[in-house]
Amino acid sequence: GNQRLWFGGEGRGEDPRSQTEDLGDNSVAASAYGVKNLRRVMDALPQWTHQDNDRYEDLQTMFRAVHDQFGRYLNHVAKNIGSRYNNNMPGEEPYVEVPVERQREAVAYIGEQLFDAPQWLYPDAILTKLGTDAMGQQTAQQGNMLKRLMTPIILYNIDNTKGYALDTYLNDLFAQVWKPLDSTNDCKAKARRQLQRTYVQNMNALLNPSEADLKGASARYYNTDATLYLLQHLQQVEDFCQQQKKAADGINALHYGELLNDLKLIRERRPTVK
Repeated sequence: GNQRLWFGGEGRGEDPRSQTEDLGDNSVAASAYGVKNLRRVMDALPQWTHQDNDRYEDLQTMFRAVHDQFGRYLNHVAKNIGSRYNNNMPGEEPYVEVPVERQREAVAYIGEQLFDAPQWLYPDAILTKLGTDAMGQQTAQQGNMLKRLMTPIILYNIDNTKGYALDTYLNDLFAQVWKPLDSTNDCKAKARRQLQRTYVQNMNALLNPSEADLKGASARYYNTDATLYLLQHLQQVEDFCQQQKKAADGINALHYGELLNDLKLIRERRPTVK
């Protein structure tokens, strides 16, 4: 009866409570604490890695290490979404869905820590010494995570569970991505526009899969009710873009105009019965 004695394998299965380089039964809370520590480390890196004669090899090494660890925290959290627990305790069901509250916490964590561009990862005091492409790295990491959260298998898994309804999941994901472009921070605004473009591109890939997708290992995940929920969700995205375009000006107005055009093309590409 002592849950502290639970053993879930070597961390390479589906159970998010058992992951390599992760201890505890709540990777969301643990990763939130981890980020607090990484922020302290990042602030101190210039001092802790100081080398004479304007050399920055140690700074480069530790800067990358902080970024790698941040990525591990994100992966630990993301594993909760669309997953299940594997129980090996007597009297318990062998497979149990991750509680919907934990999955929703994971989506919110990713939105807060990654989709709201984490500028603390790219302090000017370090970037000027290393010449890092901060925007490229940041948008790539955001895009990769968003694609992971919108893969056909994730949508299929969620749609075939009793707890986390797929339309609720899509609404939660929508809330973390489709925020008004009102940030006065230019880097955050650029990252948010790219994130929204990526979201639309992902929807196109899901609703208009290529021949290779329909013949590959994930083919069966495209012909499900998830498609119906995505079509419903497409309208939600379109309504948001239309609303924001009316209030926007300059580059933001152009941004929403381009997205509306892309959404129109997604509908036009949809196969029809002749």
